[in-house]
Amino acid sequence: MRSLDMKLSARHLQAATIDHSGPMSVHSRSLDTRGAEIPGGGCGTLRAVLAIGLGVLITPLAMLPGCGTMDAGELEGSESTGTELDAVTTQHEDCPGDSDDDPGSSGGPSPSEVGHQGQPERSDVRVITTDGTDLDGIEVQSGLVIRADDVTITNSYIKGNTRLVVDCDGCRNLVIEDSTIEGTGTQTQGCIGRSSFTARRVHISGCIDGAKTNGNVVIEDSWIGGLRRVGSSHNDGIQSTGGHNIVIRNNTIVHDTGGQTSAVKLTSENQDLTGVELVDNDLVSSTCYAVYFTAKNGHAPPTGRITGNTVSGHTCSQWLKLTAGSRQTISGNTVF
Repeated sequence: MRSLDMKLSARHLQAATIDHSGPMSVHSRSLDTRGAEIPGGGCGTLRAVLAIGLGVLITPLAMLPGCGTMDAGELEGSESTGTELDAVTTQHEDCPGDSDDDPGSSGGPSPSEVGHQGQPERSDVRVITTDGTDLDGIEVQSGLVIRADDVTITNSYIKGNTRLVVDCDGCRNLVIEDSTIEGTGTQTQGCIGRSSFTARRVHISGCIDGAKTNGNVVIEDSWIGGLRRVGSSHNDGIQSTGGHNIVIRNNTIVHDTGGQTSAVKLTSENQDLTGVELVDNDLVSSTCYAVYFTAKNGHAPPTGRITGNTVSGHTCSQWLKLTAGSRQTISGNTVF
């Protein structure tokens, strides 16, 4: 068994005990308690028992069978805002079969595997106002504003230097598949946003933020990267500052501009953030934290699950900035 390094704040884990005789565990006798097991294979099992009085539940943190160390981090914060967990990491160490050229196995696509194919037909369409519009095989050079419901876009190339290259701010049930979205200038705050859309097998690049999401959003099987840094911009591959029902699944998300902020930023900031699924993604980040899952401005901690992701490239010892809450699952994430 390799070592399991724990740093838990004495203010929140009082009378903690570590049992070395069997599966590794940490127990707290502080207030009422609730436990969460962390499967560890050959590395053992970690049981973090945290005070319900603080509104904290840490559910399974990633552990690799037979290898790795975990830093469970410093617990910070208060009852009103949730508890800041500033370090939740599983460091991958020289396991059999590992390769430095293969940072993960989540299965997110490469940039050449997604996006449009062939030569789309140039189109002058700029604003869509008819429900049920179906666009296939077009090229739009000045962005696309969608003010209609149930629009479908396939095998298309949409680019522009507009606030949102694909602007679904107020539309419903947009589906964009097998397409390319590209920001071409400094005005592009986001490549696609903000609510009630599905992006599937889409190549997204060239914007300050790849996607802005406020709710009822699915982004899957897509590649997001090549973000555009403008001055001291805070870039995110995917950004949400509140909302509900956001699914981010089986994508490759690359933040390679340096500086701020993350590959994925999911925050209860402008409103509460609930029902998040960040699942089975390849996350490559040149920032301090690869993922933010935090609350501010008096909002409740975000809820949802962060599972099965492969994380690499972050510059801090921790990959996740977390405001811990009672409805969160964080498990099976592999960190390089």
